[in-house]
Amino acid sequence: MKQIALILIITLLSWESTFAQKIRNARLPVRQASGTALFRLEEDMSKDDLKDKLRHYAIINAVEREYGTYVTQESFVDIDDGSTQFRIFGKTTIRGEWLKTTQEDFKEEMRKTKDGRRNRHELWMSLKIEGKVRELSQPDIEFNYFTSNCRKEACKTSFFENGESMYFHFNTPVNGYLSIYVIENEEASLAGRRAFRVLPYQNMPVKYSNSVPVMTDNDYVFFSPYGENDYFDDFSRHLIDELIMLTEKEVEYVNLCLVFSTEEFTKPSLVNPEHDPGIRYETPKSLKASTLTNWLESNRINNVNFYYKQLKLKIVSRSTDFEHNYIK
Repeated sequence: MKQIALILIITLLSWESTFAQKIRNARLPVRQASGTALFRLEEDMSKDDLKDKLRHYAIINAVEREYGTYVTQESFVDIDDGSTQFRIFGKTTIRGEWLKTTQEDFKEEMRKTKDGRRNRHELWMSLKIEGKVRELSQPDIEFNYFTSNCRKEACKTSFFENGESMYFHFNTPVNGYLSIYVIENEEASLAGRRAFRVLPYQNMPVKYSNSVPVMTDNDYVFFSPYGENDYFDDFSRHLIDELIMLTEKEVEYVNLCLVFSTEEFTKPSLVNPEHDPGIRYETPKSLKASTLTNWLESNRINNVNFYYKQLKLKIVSRSTDFEHNYIK
């Protein structure tokens, strides 16, 4: 009887775990939503900066219209000379997430204003955005990440001079799998840009072909070949790819895209670079930026445990001695 009871208990536990997993990974309804935003071009902004700002607030507007918001409050107590003072801070949070942009409609308008006795012209830009949204089913995993131009946290930056090394710092509260892509400058259309897969490293064993495992509460520094970074027992730090930020322009922007999931995932198809003996910097495998975007959005829609984040990096040329690639 003890053996039968044990088998029964294990069976029930296994069924319960499977049931919970199905609920956690169940696909919630995906809806079509639209939002708008309107802002003025400020003196310290480029048009691309203004478009990024409009996208941010138009997406928030779309999600708010579809699912609403809620307000969280935090209370603090101050004691000053024996008297008690209360401070209450409120924070508005949206109830859904933006999954995919299907259409953007930007419009510009010049407005005349008075600056004392002078007439002043201001450029205003509006955006109507449409896309797919989903109601939040669980709290996001708050992993920490940033780029730097040295291995220390004090060197945190998204601004690089031509020829500087770039390091990527990462820490996660849960075990998972990580991959990193660098997407070409934003001047070209999405269809004409390429995305380069820089992590996993090029010479890693086959078992790392899709992603690298990352463990909870570990401080990772990627693209550094130094001894403190032996994260993988079967991979030598001497084979680590280093990233050098290079540009042929006065100013260039690239996007760094990190992909994280609590479950293993399959990478998109990648193309080997064409070999050019005249270039001393190697180029990683790549794919069209539009293909990467579609792959990211499809995985996020189908798996609530799949995340991707983008960082916009700025590269400034300080020299006329240019290289032909920004990735080593």
